[in-house]
Formats: sequence, structure tokens, C-alpha cells
Amino acid sequence: GRSTLAGIMKARGYTTAAFVSNPTLGSQYGFSRGFDLYDDFSVELDLGLNLFENNDMGNRQVHNAMTSKAVNRSALSWLRKNYDKPFFMFVFYFDPHYDYIPPPPFDTIFDPNYDGQTDGRGIVNKPRPSPRDLEHIIALYDGEILYTDGYISKLLEKFAEYGIMDNTLVV
Repeated sequence: GRSTLAGIMKARGYTTAAFVSNPTLGSQYGFSRGFDLYDDFSVELDLGLNLFENNDMGNRQVHNAMTSKAVNRSALSWLRKNYDKPFFMFVFYFDPHYDYIPPPPFDTIFDPNYDGQTDGRGIVNKPRPSPRDLEHIIALYDGEILYTDGYISKLLEKFAEYGIMDNTLVV
């Protein structure tokens, strides 16, 4: 098979771990190659539900809960035990993805005066929204980005707290 970045890093002595909340990146598709730990299950176990419903095309791609907090819980737990040795860590946050369902206050922060009916769910297979509803959908997406940025920041703050930022490449 082809080399993976994780495999190359592992061969060079790095501990490799991934924390994934997108079912299309599941280990059953081969994405776990080269990882010592490929955690594509803790998010669903942590939240106690099936996060990814089948969409109208039969694909498990529509998320119905926010996952960044659970991803961070797993990633930070691993980091606490492994920060003091060379590591390659892949963290995939799925939240900025349809359905757009940011929690409060992120659901209104970019469009506080919206009074329409569009809630960011099921938008892929619906008719094109009105310009105003489209503005709201974009605002919900922006809310999910801001929400997720907060969790990325928490992860990077831990890197700084452990004193490893000067020796860490963040991509």
C-alpha cells in the first residue's frame, strides 16, 4: 500500500494518534494505517448516541450533535499521557459541517435578528433557499466555525501549558 504520513512518522519513532469524529474517515476505510491509536469511536460512546444519521443518499454524513467537546476530551486525555515524547497527532473536528446546528449562543451570534423558519437542518436536499434564509444558513455555519475554533484553542492552550509549542508544528 501507499505510505501514510502517520506511517512515516511512526517509522521515525513518533507515537501516532488520531481523534476523529467524521464517519467518512472511519478506520474501516483504511485511514487508521500507521496510527498507534485511531480513535474513531470515543465520540459516539462519550455522547451515548449515534451522531451520524443516514442522509437521503444512504451515507452516514449528516451530523446531529456537536462533537468538538468529546473530541477534545479524548485528545486531551491522550495528550496528558504522551506530550513528553515525540508524537504525531491528527485531530479532526466535524462540527463545521451540515447540518448546521451550533449551540447557543453560536446559533444567533452572526444573525441575531433572523425570524425565518430555516434552522440549518436538512439543507442539502431542499430547494434553494431565499437570499435571506441563505444568509442565515451561512451565519449558522459561521457559528459552528467559531464554536469549533474555541475547542481548537483549548487544545493549543494545552500544548502551550505543557511547554511543547516551540517543538510542535500545527497544521
